[in-house]
Amino acid sequence: MINTVISMGGERLNNFLKQCHNQNIVVQTIKGVSVNKGDIVLKEKVNHSGNAGCFLAHLNAIKFTAGAKEHVNIFEDDELLHDNYIPKRNLLLKNINNFHYVNLTTKRPHGISINDYFLKIVKDQKTSLYFNNVRGSNYILSPSFAKVWLDYLNSNNGSKWIKKLFGEISGYDHFKSHITSSYSDKYRGYILKQKYEISTHSRLTNTKGEVFPSIRKNRR
Repeated sequence: MINTVISMGGERLNNFLKQCHNQNIVVQTIKGVSVNKGDIVLKEKVNHSGNAGCFLAHLNAIKFTAGAKEHVNIFEDDELLHDNYIPKRNLLLKNINNFHYVNLTTKRPHGISINDYFLKIVKDQKTSLYFNNVRGSNYILSPSFAKVWLDYLNSNNGSKWIKKLFGEISGYDHFKSHITSSYSDKYRGYILKQKYEISTHSRLTNTKGEVFPSIRKNRR
């Protein structure tokens, strides 16, 4: 499996690479994207630079994955890896077979519990469209499913999503929830249950790197 991190560089990237170095993790950097409000990108006007930049950066990661020969673990550069990340990840993945997508950082999980560790993503249009169920800061994607994502984004429905992603309606996590549930009958997607998480998004932690008590309390 290839490990990649999306980053614009600077201190955040250096901190992430330090984590990887300490755990002997080999990681490739995928360049982040900076856009401004009013820019025209992919034939659409950018109305929310944060949403658009995040989506375009992950789009680079999806394109990279589509051209790869094995699954890719995609990180954002502010992800905090727990100790022994790779051994724990590989051990957890033995509990699912022939997966195309695995989300390893969860906010409000949804799906069908298939074992002690994972939920299987199912079609649930209301949930996938209106709730930010899973974060995009740490996930695994297969090359074949990445190609499906790219084909979808080139369709009329995909154009509508790009318009949303460039505005203030939806973020990348909403799109990811939508496409993984929409194709769940053909492409197997899973969500790691929170109590077994092996990394934490830094926005869910305080300045000491500790998970906020209110979030930890609500974890299942």
